[in-house]
Amino acid sequence: MEALVALTPEGADGPLLAIAEQYLAEMGDTTSVHGWVSDKTGWHELRYKVIEGFRPTDAARLPNGDIVVLERRVQLPFDFATRIVRLKAEMIKPNALLNGEELIRFTADLPRDNFEGISVRQDDAGKTYIYVVSDDNFNAHMIQKTWLLMFELLP
Repeated sequence: MEALVALTPEGADGPLLAIAEQYLAEMGDTTSVHGWVSDKTGWHELRYKVIEGFRPTDAARLPNGDIVVLERRVQLPFDFATRIVRLKAEMIKPNALLNGEELIRFTADLPRDNFEGISVRQDDAGKTYIYVVSDDNFNAHMIQKTWLLMFELLP
């Protein structure tokens, strides 16, 4: 499991979404990864669609209940790519194939690194901000760095 997020304001007392990083290769599927959604009866399987080698690394809940998923792609030698995908709340249910909308893909004008954490906050004026953080894996003297980026999510 790579990402775990509460689906409601109740936090861990409510339903959760968990997403793995590995393909469903044992089933011959290299276009999605394992996922699970919980409810009062337990955990139920679902799948999360992946593209172009991107894999989920974290997820966070938006104020409206939608979920943003941080995805990372690593191609050796140390070529990182990052994107943020939004999942509509109503699509998250047992046996679903979660296929989100890409909000942003980090291009040359943004840092390209090992981004592994995402968080969301809403300010008093109702603006929503998405934060992402990278992990240098104690390799700061090499290619990886630690970055904290903030984006405003526009309506």
